[in-house]
Amino acid sequence: MATALFGAAAVNGIQHQKVISTLKHYSLNSNETNRHWLDAIIDPAAHRESDLLAFQIAIEKSNPGSIMGGYNKINGEYASGNHYLLNKLLKRDWKYKGYVMSDLGGGQFPVGIMR
Repeated sequence: MATALFGAAAVNGIQHQKVISTLKHYSLNSNETNRHWLDAIIDPAAHRESDLLAFQIAIEKSNPGSIMGGYNKINGEYASGNHYLLNKLLKRDWKYKGYVMSDLGGGQFPVGIMR
C-alpha cells in the first residue's frame, strides 16, 4: 500500500533528524469541508482493510513519535476520543507506545488517556 510506505518513509526521514514526526489524521479524515461534523459510517472489517491498514503498516515500519486524531466522527464517535481506535486497536493490538494528540481544537477531552 503506497500511502503506508510513503508515510513510513516520511516519518523515518524526519525522525532520523532527531525530530518527532506525527502521522495524521487517524482515521477516515478525508474531507476538509464539514470535517467537524462528518460522521464516517463504515463496517469495522472494511475499516481495518482500508484506512486503518495504511496506519498500521506505517506505524510498524516507522514507529512515529505521535499520532494525531481527526476532527471527524467514525460510526458516531469522534476520532480523537474513540475508545476502540485509541485504546483497543492502537495501544493494545498494535502496541503503539508514542503519544496521541487531537488536531487543534479537535479534542473533546485529552486524548491518549486510557478510559
